[in-house]
Amino acid sequence: MIQPTVGRIMWFRQIGEDGRTWNVEPWAAIVIKVWSDHLVNLVVLRPDGMVAIEANTLIKQDPNAPMQDNIRKYAEWMPYQQGQAAKSEGLVKRIEELIRPAGAPSVEEANQDQSQPQGAAPQGLGSSEGEANTGK
Repeated sequence: MIQPTVGRIMWFRQIGEDGRTWNVEPWAAIVIKVWSDHLVNLVVLRPDGMVAIEANTLIKQDPNAPMQDNIRKYAEWMPYQQGQAAKSEGLVKRIEELIRPAGAPSVEEANQDQSQPQGAAPQGLGSSEGEANTGK
């Protein structure tokens, strides 16, 4: 997963009520506020020369993941950024394999154990923002 930071460039897309993307070609956007790994405020540069502020924009981290029906705008990383992130993650895992003692947990496993309260489910695009966990 790519962590958003202020100043990063992303692609911005809007989806109409009919479920079709309004801007077939992505619009350039600059991150101006990071709320979380999945939510940012953007300055969007439209092809007609207009500039728009898009607050509370969801980041679609996985380009192949379907969007929820109620999502009408989202940001995504450019293919180059996704490729670089994949290379970095692969390199980190390979280095870790070379230096980690046999049987020791990976850094990812150790971090996950520390960051997840016992019995907590991970958050992601599959759940609605602000929706209570009803256990269903």
